[in-house]
Amino acid sequence: MNYSRIALKGLLLFASALLLFGGCARTEVDEEAPTEPVRRAQKLRPPVEYRAVEGTQGALRQAVLYSQNVPALATQLEVRSMLLLPREVTLPSDRETLVEVRAGEVWSVSGDERKAHPTGDLWLVGKGSHVTLKAKGEIAVLRTISLASKPAR
Repeated sequence: MNYSRIALKGLLLFASALLLFGGCARTEVDEEAPTEPVRRAQKLRPPVEYRAVEGTQGALRQAVLYSQNVPALATQLEVRSMLLLPREVTLPSDRETLVEVRAGEVWSVSGDERKAHPTGDLWLVGKGSHVTLKAKGEIAVLRTISLASKPAR
């Protein structure tokens, strides 16, 4: 019984070595290298150009990041980035706008309500409302998303 166990282990060892060396004997020349996908040249966007908002004496500057017509809603979607200095300015509210503080802190005054908005805070400014904003520090960065009705033709 001891001899048969040794013979079985020897046979298994020989078979394993044969499979290992026999399987690895294949050269890389036999295999085709996979083709790499063709990458298109990366399209770089021009740098964002901030322009002063009328009536704010340069305390509020904005750049339109994205604008698209939405025919199903008969509106235009706009995403803007705004830079706010620590001076009080009235936010133009000619449309329904969602405002997000991306950097810094902002004080907002709407009617009798005065509220601090930290980084990451979101709030909705209704069409026609009067909102005054002021950066709490040196500067604040806001992102606005607005829907505006298309002008009647």
